[in-house]
Amino acid sequence: MFIHIQDWSKGTNVISGLDSRGIAHTGVAYKVIASETDPREIYRKPSLQVFTARHHMFRNYETFCYPERGDIKGPQLEGYLQSIGLASLGQKSLRSLFRFSHTLGVDKEAMKYRLPDGQLFLDNPLQAVDGIEKALNAPKENKEEHIHLDIYRGVVLTKLENYFRKYNADLADPAKVLSAGELRAAARVNRELAGKER
Repeated sequence: MFIHIQDWSKGTNVISGLDSRGIAHTGVAYKVIASETDPREIYRKPSLQVFTARHHMFRNYETFCYPERGDIKGPQLEGYLQSIGLASLGQKSLRSLFRFSHTLGVDKEAMKYRLPDGQLFLDNPLQAVDGIEKALNAPKENKEEHIHLDIYRGVVLTKLENYFRKYNADLADPAKVLSAGELRAAARVNRELAGKER
């Protein structure tokens, strides 16, 4: 699947939401999104930095290591994913985003992160991917667009910046990511097009 980055730092309530929950951040908030269609076409932005990640079922040979929590095999993750109840596209999105998160080490950071009260943030590494509950409860069309990966902490943010550099790109370059304003403009155009089709 195609992976792209959205900048939700400005023009949204993401940062204030993190503050209200007492979650540490660096003042920026990115969402990582998976899609079957190339987002450069969807958003008409050819300069957008796009990555790819595999969406096939987790396999026996895949082992995900969490030093403080132990190893988790692919079939364990697949069993958890199947129990959630997502449709096929949602499962593909979740697998792709998880694999991308593992490449960056997001899942490892999330698995060792503790809330201010000392409790572990996650029970399962797939929970590093956000929006699953919203996707389950959303109307039938576009359910999968709720599934995403949040990046707002220093260590993980640095890893994402370094990953961009591997592709000779800069995360801070507005041409390489989608802003909240661009997302709102695209949604407005889609609503207008849908209205004309009626």
